[in-house]
Amino acid sequence: MPATLQGVVPIVATPFDARGELDLPSLRRLVDYLIDAGVHGLAALGVAGEIFALTDGERRTVAETVVAQAAGRVPVVVGASHNSAEAAAVLARDAARAGAAALMVMPPYFVKPTAQALHTYYTTVADAAGIPIMIQDNPGWTGVTIPADLIVRLADHPLIRYVKVETPAPLSKISELRRAAADRLTLLGGLGGNWFVEELARGARGTMPAAIMPGVYVEIWTHWQAGRAVEARVLFHRFHPVIRLTNQPAVGLALVKHYLWRAGVIATARARNPLPVPSAEDRGDLDRVCAELGLLPPAP
Repeated sequence: MPATLQGVVPIVATPFDARGELDLPSLRRLVDYLIDAGVHGLAALGVAGEIFALTDGERRTVAETVVAQAAGRVPVVVGASHNSAEAAAVLARDAARAGAAALMVMPPYFVKPTAQALHTYYTTVADAAGIPIMIQDNPGWTGVTIPADLIVRLADHPLIRYVKVETPAPLSKISELRRAAADRLTLLGGLGGNWFVEELARGARGTMPAAIMPGVYVEIWTHWQAGRAVEARVLFHRFHPVIRLTNQPAVGLALVKHYLWRAGVIATARARNPLPVPSAEDRGDLDRVCAELGLLPPAP
């Protein structure tokens, strides 16, 4: 793993076949599709990977498959979230054994944790894993907001090194964490890359978007790194309609799979219950925008 995980680190979707079972050949093709586009890392078992719909055994299979297919070409971050510290620690050890470079961990949410419970949860997972931890601050899915001062205190642990900031107002949270933690924490954006260039301007070191149009995200990052902020912003705003459509709650995750199926990367667009099946209108909106931008051919 590089000294600092940064750049474009997409969340790998979890493909299913027509029966709703894991489709490992499609998963391997997806890994290659993303790496061939120049991404700087991969994240398996995130929200956009339908971690909430997988059995523990399937989580292990997905993590092992993504790490094996990546074959050291890029670092792989693996989701290890659960509703107790003890269960998350087991997942963390499994992911570390599978070859994960780091772990992405959401807070427990079934019982809303106190600040002390959150501190215990994250330090327990870090101690169990023995590899770097990324705090996933995503109250939209968990209903749990992790206070900035607690995140800064967690950075005292030598393995808690990253934060994926996915709060409703991510820019102010990034600025707050940058001021308080300086370089002790590496901050990355999420939420489909919806605020990518603004997050970079605030001090984020990359983004963790959905597994769509990876080459576009990489080009935006490359422009920014080269000091071409105007070019980065122009490109971002040109393709933002795709981000906006695929970042809708719930149905957006299913539309990501529709995109990947249309692109010929995965065999089916099947998502698991309770994600909704996108309507013809939903699919049509995305198809039209992607065709206009040259990302996909017009829908038949």
